[in-house]
Amino acid sequence: MAKVPKVTFKNGSHKEIRKRNSSYHTKTQVVLDINNDLDLAQQMTDRGMKRLAHWLNHDKPAKGFKKDPIASLWFGTDQVSATQIKKIRNRLRGVRERLKKKKMRVTCKKQPKNNTKLRGRNVQPFANSFSLFPFHFDKRYKMTHRAALIVHELFHKRWFDATEGFLFFGNPIYGKKKIEKLARDKPKKARQNPQNYYFFIQHVWAAEITNVGDKWSKIYKKLI
Repeated sequence: MAKVPKVTFKNGSHKEIRKRNSSYHTKTQVVLDINNDLDLAQQMTDRGMKRLAHWLNHDKPAKGFKKDPIASLWFGTDQVSATQIKKIRNRLRGVRERLKKKKMRVTCKKQPKNNTKLRGRNVQPFANSFSLFPFHFDKRYKMTHRAALIVHELFHKRWFDATEGFLFFGNPIYGKKKIEKLARDKPKKARQNPQNYYFFIQHVWAAEITNVGDKWSKIYKKLI
């Protein structure tokens, strides 16, 4: 289980969270959900790692990985090798270990007026600190979405969001279709992109826990 986080509320952020989701009557309820989301984030990274470990133990890891409808969708099929698969797994392991061993410091902040759909931010390379905004607690987001967002933010300890411009300039690449395209066109970049892991662990969890298998059409619409 993840350690109980230290959660701070800044400048009336709890009131904005309540407007987004009326079930959060008290700050304690918000903290409880964040704690539960951290636990789930750890479980989801574990699942993702186990799926990758399955192919690493395969006689032909790259061939098996390419046939995996989930791994290949989010991380591409070009330039696949056992080394590349290990790198993907190890990046997930780094997040999992921080979730397991470190006490997270979470700051709930008011929604920026110039970004009404911002959910989280980790602009500093700290292993256990990030911010959450009221839109993150909107009713449209289920527990799995919130947990995956935490994993995304923790990836920012080292990795930046892929952008549509040169290097780190331009708009971040978000959205399922754009992330899939990144995996097809620039797989090595996708394997370093937090948002690809965001969708990968959601997809693995939905496929394995909800017993719908790997059928993409049944779970695609649930990934947001």
